[in-house]
Amino acid sequence: MGLGFFVFLSEIWREVVQTLQSKAEVDPGFTPLVWQKLQERNQDLFQASAMRLQLTDQINLSLKPPLSPSLSRTQHETIT
Repeated sequence: MGLGFFVFLSEIWREVVQTLQSKAEVDPGFTPLVWQKLQERNQDLFQASAMRLQLTDQINLSLKPPLSPSLSRTQHETIT
């Protein structure tokens, strides 16, 4: 799994915690406990979702244009 996959998951997690806190006044410390129980009871769903996210990350990486030999990585990332 690429680093982008984990960054994406952390962004989703942060958004879930913030949304639950602001919309339903759920304590951010409680969210991990509920999330863990959801994962335990819905393993197939979470595994399928993780696989889908991983495949999406791989597809996005494969569609990214290759680095130009004349550009540094920073210059290339600025262009794309």
